[in-house]
Amino acid sequence: MIPLGFADNINLLTYSESTIVNSVNLETAHDQCLEWACTHSMRFALDKYTLTHFTRRRGIDIQTPVKLQGVEIQPKPVVRILGLQLDTKLRWKAHEKTVTQKMDTQMLALQRTTASTWGATMLKARQVYQAVVRPALAYGAALWHQPSSKPKGLAAKFQKHQNLGLRIVLGAFRATPKRQLETEAYVPPLDTWLNGQVARYQARIERSGIAQVIRNACAAIRARIRTWANRRRTASSPLADTLGSRRKL
Repeated sequence: MIPLGFADNINLLTYSESTIVNSVNLETAHDQCLEWACTHSMRFALDKYTLTHFTRRRGIDIQTPVKLQGVEIQPKPVVRILGLQLDTKLRWKAHEKTVTQKMDTQMLALQRTTASTWGATMLKARQVYQAVVRPALAYGAALWHQPSSKPKGLAAKFQKHQNLGLRIVLGAFRATPKRQLETEAYVPPLDTWLNGQVARYQARIERSGIAQVIRNACAAIRARIRTWANRRRTASSPLADTLGSRRKL
């Protein structure tokens, strides 16, 4: 069982070979959380609880519910954790869809503020893009972006949003090559910028010591998986379930 928390968001993560075992573990951990809440004059918002089962294995029952405080929590195919949309297979498709919808609104707002007669200048529009639009586009990149020699994954799919944003900033034609857009706007390719963001994030968690804690946890999980594999004599990937909630004063 791994408890994770940030401000008033609490998440419980457990893994095993069965969703039933995971559900029991979550129920036990939740009881312990309730004991802690009583000693700290806190309470959890039961109506905000969400549950999902993370697995890519076929034939696994991902509909196993969890019963907490007499209420049965049904699993969902997608959950939102700290602004990130996580699907059961952790393919980031749900997050991609959410960001794409957000970009439709962001690009419309950017276009309205850069009208040719009364809108912001190119330098101001570029500043808006870098300070508002691109951070929304790249939110959580430290988790979903994998640095590589060429764009791949969400970085490759989100490049089209940067291209559109730079065309709006520069007032360029639709046929303008993306490299020319980036050169004229003095904005690096999205994947290159994301590589830098991930590098800075990794350096920060190394300095804080969190990186070593994560490595130790991953090593413990890998050892547990090897034990299961040796016991069954077949390679198997574990299931990971998470229960998210908010706490209220």
